[in-house]
Amino acid sequence: MADRSRPLTAAQSGIWYSGVLDPTGLRYVGSQYVHLHGPVDEELFARAVRTVVAGSETLRVRFADRDDGPVQFLEPLDDWEVRLLDLRAAEQPHEEALRLIEENSLRPYDLSRAPLFDHHLLRVADDAYLWAIRMHHLICDGTAAANLIRRVAATYTAWATGTAGPPPAGGPALFDTLDAMVERDTAYRSSARFGQDAAWWAGRLAGRDEAPQLATGGAPAGATGHVSHVRWLPADRWHTLTTAAARHDVRWPALFAAATAL
Repeated sequence: MADRSRPLTAAQSGIWYSGVLDPTGLRYVGSQYVHLHGPVDEELFARAVRTVVAGSETLRVRFADRDDGPVQFLEPLDDWEVRLLDLRAAEQPHEEALRLIEENSLRPYDLSRAPLFDHHLLRVADDAYLWAIRMHHLICDGTAAANLIRRVAATYTAWATGTAGPPPAGGPALFDTLDAMVERDTAYRSSARFGQDAAWWAGRLAGRDEAPQLATGGAPAGATGHVSHVRWLPADRWHTLTTAAARHDVRWPALFAAATAL
C-alpha cells in the first residue's frame, strides 16, 4: 500500500514539538466566535461551513508520530456536522453560549484522529446567533481562520441571495492543497532566500537577549483560561487605524498587533 503521509511544514513542526511539552494538550487549541445578527437559514449556513471545509485540504488532516518524526494524512471527512443548539430558553442565552464555548475549549484533541476542529451554531435570540469555531493550531492559524470566516460568509450570502449555483462535487478549492503547502515550505527552506532571511534576522536581533513581554507575571506550563476585555474605539481612532492599515497594505488587526509589540 502506498504511503499517503506528508511531512509537516516548519511551522507545524514547531507547534508539534512545543505541544509535546504541554501535559494538558490545550496550548494550541484555539477557540473564537462570530456574532451573527439577523435571521439565519441554519441548514444553509451549516452547508456553507461544510462546503468551505471540504475545499480546504489543510483543515482535513490527522497526525501520527513515527520513529523518523511526525507526519500528516489527508482525510475525506464526510461524517462531521455543524452542531446546532437553541439556547433561547436559557435564563441568559448569551452568557450560556459563552459558558459552553469556554467549556468546549478545555477539551483537548486526539491528534491521531480527524477532524481537529468543530463548529457550533448557537442561537441566543430570535435574530442573533454565535458561530463558535474551535480548531487546533496545527491545521489553522489566525490568518487562515479569518479567511475561513470570510469565505463561509461569502458562500452563505451568495446562496441566500441566489447569486451562486450549487457547489461542485467535493466543494470548491478555496485554500491550498496539502501538497502545495508542503512543497512551498520545502522549496523555501532549501532556497538561497531562506539563508538570506536567516542572516537578516540574526543581525536584526543581535544583542537582544530577551523578547519584550506584555505579561507582568508568569504562568505554569500548560496553563489554560483567558482574559477578555472589550473596548470600543472612538470613530476618529478607528478611522486612523484603518487608514494607516490601508496605507501599509495590511489588515487592521495586523497593524494593531505590530503597534502593540512596539
